[in-house]
Amino acid sequence: MPPAPAGGAEVPLYVAYAGTAPVQEVQVVRTGNPLAPFPGEGRRDVQLGGQLEGLEPGEWVYVRVVQTDGHAAWSSPVFVR
Repeated sequence: MPPAPAGGAEVPLYVAYAGTAPVQEVQVVRTGNPLAPFPGEGRRDVQLGGQLEGLEPGEWVYVRVVQTDGHAAWSSPVFVR
């Protein structure tokens, strides 16, 4: 994902995950605060898309995926300039 534009702009977010067990939930974490989780609906493969609104310089975002077996994966953070 390229650096997000400054000034509270909308930034597209796309998540694609293929796991080893069914996904329990996908969490988008914005500057340390998890947003409402997306349910995995028992699938091993998840794809989500949307917009993050109002990101300001200094904020950061990452994605965390939790599987039903307790294992997790997360992305590197993306920082807003």
